[in-house]
Amino acid sequence: MVRIYHIQIGIGMMPMSIKETVEQCNIILDTILNDTSVPRNIRHAADEIKKNLSNEEESISFRAANSLNILNKITNDPNMPLHTRTLVWNLASQFEMIAVEE
Repeated sequence: MVRIYHIQIGIGMMPMSIKETVEQCNIILDTILNDTSVPRNIRHAADEIKKNLSNEEESISFRAANSLNILNKITNDPNMPLHTRTLVWNLASQFEMIAVEE
């Protein structure tokens, strides 16, 4: 089953808070983690990002930049399903916005 999530970017509507953005990112990461069609290395990266986001000891902009770095490592994986690649691009966009806003 493929779930489609709408990511609210804030264009023409009230911008999302950073906390809401992180919550949405966690939902998308859970989708990737629970999708058995996604290769293990990509699910492992999603798990690493999720742990990184929950680390309250670092600033949110640092966590977003670190998460973006992890995503960049897997972006060009030829084994990544297309629906997952779209989710990864959406996550990257959200992390870039967090890093800029903070």
